[in-house]
Amino acid sequence: MIEKRAVCLAVAVLFASPAGATTIGGGATTFIFSSDFAGNPVLVSPTGGAVSGPGHLNFFVPETGGSFPNGSLSMGSIEHQGSGFDFVFGPAMVSVQNLRFDFTKMDVVGDLSDGPDQESGEVFKLKRCTDHSQPCTGETGAPNEFGLFLRPDAAHFFNDAVPGRPHFQPNDQIALAIVNPSEAPVPEAGLGPLSLMGLSAAWLGRIRRSRARVTS
Repeated sequence: MIEKRAVCLAVAVLFASPAGATTIGGGATTFIFSSDFAGNPVLVSPTGGAVSGPGHLNFFVPETGGSFPNGSLSMGSIEHQGSGFDFVFGPAMVSVQNLRFDFTKMDVVGDLSDGPDQESGEVFKLKRCTDHSQPCTGETGAPNEFGLFLRPDAAHFFNDAVPGRPHFQPNDQIALAIVNPSEAPVPEAGLGPLSLMGLSAAWLGRIRRSRARVTS
């Protein structure tokens, strides 16, 4: 019975090892805010770990986590915890924080605040710019470019926070996002599945020798 358990444990560990996935260990997303703000004069300022880039309404936001099951930007997620933007419309301000890109659902969730009111949920519809069914403003054709289009609830939040201004509409493109993740460092080699199989085999050998001594 002990021998069978050892074999089962080794086999279970061997086949339970995770499939290849790229874990985010750094990098930054470039946000380039688009001309949809033309009718809504706005000052955008970075908050948290975000910093201003070279050019009007360009920002770099650190990528704090996430992973890709197949090692590409077709699935998985990227998180930007602790960073975001303040959008100032005269006396009104809307903060957008903690954006999380979901490349499986193709949306971006985050936290919205205008001071007294706060809301968490879907902020943008994420669109791959290489899909030309709906062009992205400012795209260059790079595969890591994504359009950020306002979700209806987020558009409603902006409109409530900025009364008397031209309204934001659902599906307005607010920004072009250029995603540049860095892979997390590979951990030092430890006891992988093959090593565990070797240990299990040695353990079985020890059990057999012990039994042989007892029965002799």
